[in-house]
Order: sequence, then structure tokens, then C-alpha cells
Amino acid sequence: MDLSKRERIVISAGGGIVAVFFFVVWVFLPVIHHRSGVDESILLKNKEITKAYELSSEIKAAQRTLSGVDASRTKGCSLFGYMEDLSERLNIKEYIEYMKPVGGGSSSKEVVEIRIRGIYEDDLINLLYGIDTGPMSMKIKRLNIRRVDGEGNLDITFQVVAYG
Repeated sequence: MDLSKRERIVISAGGGIVAVFFFVVWVFLPVIHHRSGVDESILLKNKEITKAYELSSEIKAAQRTLSGVDASRTKGCSLFGYMEDLSERLNIKEYIEYMKPVGGGSSSKEVVEIRIRGIYEDDLINLLYGIDTGPMSMKIKRLNIRRVDGEGNLDITFQVVAYG
């Protein structure tokens, strides 16, 4: 099979075109496609990282604010003083039979026992809410409730424990 110079050039050119076609379809286009996917992925990850940094800075700011509020709220505040102030704010001081500090605990907790006679249910709910949302970590211990009469008056004896 003797080919002329012209036929060899045409066959070589055709083979080159086929080779370029396969190179473009099987090598070049997949690389371009993969690269564009990587670029999109990088942009998406950058947006996620930026959002994470924003949320982190918001959380740190909120923590600084809360720690500043907690420090200012608990500074110089005793459980006994807080309970007296709370009873005055709720206008239940006249119902309190006694309020006394209770010893015998560790130095990291403070305990106050309170006896209230003839308090209304709504006032009790407000008192418990005031204890729950107080400036220090508090919980109710030994809660005794007894209904006095049919009008909704209650006799209550309980201990409030503050940790910290």
C-alpha cells in the first residue's frame, strides 16, 4: 500500500483532528468541568466560613454581655437581700411570717428558709418566677404548700438555695 505524499498528509491531518477531538472530549472538557465545580465549591465554602465567623462573633458578644450582666447582678448581692427585695417588689412582705438564713451548708451555697401565711396563688406564682429569673443560680428546696381556706389562700414553707 503505497500512499502518495498528499494522501499521507490528509490521513495525518484526519488522525490529528481525531486525536484533538478525543483530547478535548476526554481530557480538556472534564478538567474544565471539574475546575468550575471546584470553583463553585470554594465560593460556597467561603460563604459558609464567613457566616460561621459572623455567628461566632455574635455569640462571643452575647457571652461578653451576659457575663457582664451576671457579674453586675451578683456583685454584692446576697440571697437574703434578694428575697427581701423580691417580697417588697411583689407586695407580699406582710404575708411573710419569717425569713431566716439556714446554716450547715458548704461555703459555696447560701440557704434561706421562708414561711408565708395566707398568700394568694397568683402571688406565689410571681414569687416563684422571681426566684427562677433571679440574678444568681437558685432553686427551691423543701416546698410545703397547704390550702388555708376556700378563697385560694395558701400557707407555704420553703427553702431557697443559691449556688455560687
